[in-house]
Amino acid sequence: MVRLALILFAGAALAQAPIPEKRAFEGQPAFILANDKLSLSIWERGGAMVDLVLKDDPEKLSPLWNPVRLARELGQTREAGGSAGHFVCVDGFGQPSPEERTAGIPMHGEAHVEKWEVAKAAKSGAATEIAFRARLPIVQEIFSRTFRIVDGENVVYMDSTLESELGVDRPVAWAEHTTIGSPFLASGVALSSVSGTRAQNRPY
Repeated sequence: MVRLALILFAGAALAQAPIPEKRAFEGQPAFILANDKLSLSIWERGGAMVDLVLKDDPEKLSPLWNPVRLARELGQTREAGGSAGHFVCVDGFGQPSPEERTAGIPMHGEAHVEKWEVAKAAKSGAATEIAFRARLPIVQEIFSRTFRIVDGENVVYMDSTLESELGVDRPVAWAEHTTIGSPFLASGVALSSVSGTRAQNRPY
């Protein structure tokens, strides 16, 4: 009787273990990975890190580019998509070739537009993590990514793997696309400078 009660208690404790909360961010399903220092919102579709704030920041200001918020600030509307904040470009970067476009490959590859399935979400000791897995049907690859945070730290740890389902080797294109936007970068206040010989600034 005592042993059964202990087993039931242990099972209840496991069931109540905190895991990343799921809610909407800009109208899209998102997972919230948070500790006592920070909060990170990750879109379920495409796995983009779309909102990152420090808990002790009274303005809750995220440096990550949010095109939906930007459109709102300009009196416009824009539907949330895979391109926001920090997202991964796999397998491809930039515009696809005409042949790739005919095959259905979108700009920046498939990973940022496919739904990411949760493989694991749990808290163990001071660490909370969520692991995703996304199958990229056109290029026949599996992309996996784990996010982890530790209580007391304002750091997000990220591990990623890409597995090919093809029977032959081929080169892949993989880029981490990080975009910083307003209000973290404000027009006339912040200066973002890049090499004039290795990159280009947009006229706006």
